[in-house]
Amino acid sequence: MTDQRRIPSTGLAALQGAVEHDLKRDLARSLTDCFAMLTFGWRGNMPLKGNETIRDILTNLASPEKYARSVLANMVAFRKLGHGAAVRIGTTGDGIAPNYQIEPASDTSNIDRLISYSENHRAFHGRSHQPTEWSFNDIRSEHWSSESMSIEDVQMLIGEITGFKR
Repeated sequence: MTDQRRIPSTGLAALQGAVEHDLKRDLARSLTDCFAMLTFGWRGNMPLKGNETIRDILTNLASPEKYARSVLANMVAFRKLGHGAAVRIGTTGDGIAPNYQIEPASDTSNIDRLISYSENHRAFHGRSHQPTEWSFNDIRSEHWSSESMSIEDVQMLIGEITGFKR
């Protein structure tokens, strides 16, 4: 005599419901990705190239205006410390909410930038916009875009996002 186990009907219904939910969610994501790709030229989950700015990944961002405004707020706070401010995005993700670093503006010499990098550099989480607790050794230059944006660049980008006209 073989042991035939049956899934209780309530368990089977729950399993079917979970599978249907997952299929609907995946279909909705696929349709959203197709719409974004056709409308905005969105790259999906392709890795970043290494020289992008916030402007370049705008259509990848989960919430472009909120992201740019939060970056700008952190840049303004950084500038109050007595530095110019430039922002670089992290390149290890797919650009949906990239981490970013704020550093002194590039109007300083290379040696001044190297010194200030360790003392005045700030990295932020892309989703919460809170400072990271990464050490200087945890943050390597190959993980950040080679291009940066100034405060004025980010302000102009927010104006473009919101449709502000001068």
